[in-house]
Amino acid sequence: MFVGCTGLAAVVAAIRTVWPRGLDRGLLALLFLIVAAQIAGFGAAYASALMADEIRLDAWLLIDGFSNPRFYGQFLTLALPLLLVPVLSTGELRRYAAVASVITALAWMLAISSGTRGTWLGLGVAAAFLPWLGGTGRRWAIGQLLATGVGLSLFWILLSLLPGVIGAEVGHHAGTRLTTSLSGRGPLWMMTIDLVLEHPWLGVGPMHFANVPNQIAAHPHQGLLQWAAEWGAPSALAVTALVLIGGWKVMRTIRQHPASTGETDVIRLCLLASVLASLVQAMVDGVLVMPYTQLWLTLCVGWLIGLHRQVAPAQMLKVGARPQPGDTAATVDARVTRCVIGAGVAFFLAASVYLGHVVVRDTPELQAREQWFVQTAGGLYKPRFWRQGFIERDAAAWMHVKKRDRK
Repeated sequence: MFVGCTGLAAVVAAIRTVWPRGLDRGLLALLFLIVAAQIAGFGAAYASALMADEIRLDAWLLIDGFSNPRFYGQFLTLALPLLLVPVLSTGELRRYAAVASVITALAWMLAISSGTRGTWLGLGVAAAFLPWLGGTGRRWAIGQLLATGVGLSLFWILLSLLPGVIGAEVGHHAGTRLTTSLSGRGPLWMMTIDLVLEHPWLGVGPMHFANVPNQIAAHPHQGLLQWAAEWGAPSALAVTALVLIGGWKVMRTIRQHPASTGETDVIRLCLLASVLASLVQAMVDGVLVMPYTQLWLTLCVGWLIGLHRQVAPAQMLKVGARPQPGDTAATVDARVTRCVIGAGVAFFLAASVYLGHVVVRDTPELQAREQWFVQTAGGLYKPRFWRQGFIERDAAAWMHVKKRDRK
């Protein structure tokens, strides 16, 4: 998964260098279509609930499509900053500004309905930070605040005012999420710190926090602590340094044209807001381990890298031979770069093939394995690759069950 995500980000970055307009428009269109589909689904579910014999409005059922509303909020954390690109930029995208404004406000209504506090925290931090980057950042923050106000008003009308008028019951109301409690994260964080102290150098292993029995969750809901526990403290420090260096370079680029409304500059700023908000949310939520969020975060990071790269794409697509006598230092560097990229592509393809093999191998038995885990371990499903139980504890027992069934 790590190699696959890294390779996908590199592929997106490379495509952005050779096909900038197509990639920008394609990913933006895909994002808008997904959010519009979510809005349409909410409207259809709301109308259906009103026509039922016994009216009951359950906010989590109205935003159906994810196994947990937090995952819904994680996607919107990445999507909401980018929905304002047509509003802030000039040129051809400007013609879609009105539609983008409406979709952004409705998306905020969905985000509020989900009750995902991490989304509110992440986007709140981004809205407080981006104005320091210049005029476009201030316009982005103002646009998000206005959309939040409209979304909050719609949420109040649809899930507070109208249900009160017609006497409908509302389930999972976002108002019940207005709390400062850690919701069980405190013990998880202490458990993670203990793992870091026990395995400080190399960690306990990727996703192996899920192998520590507990009755709360399969991951610590804290991205930095999880990385330190599973990959080791030195790796966590190195990754943090890379994120800070990359973020600083992007911010420095934005500061060179702080009031620019060019399409590329606006997309860069909005992508920075998406990644920043998502990383903030990762400090209290499972942003880095949930598959759909992983995919979109990978796409956004690759997109942002592609916007920043200055290397000519044609120089990176051919795997070079060994350096020849008379080559200049620049030529040698280019050949080494091409060789490294070729090796990276090979690893990426190998990881993709292996992941495909795992899907084909495990999918037919997934339901039986889930049921077996519930019967033997009890409790709720845990997202542990993904819903089949502890990584290590049940492996031998499950293989025994499979052999017995074959006999």
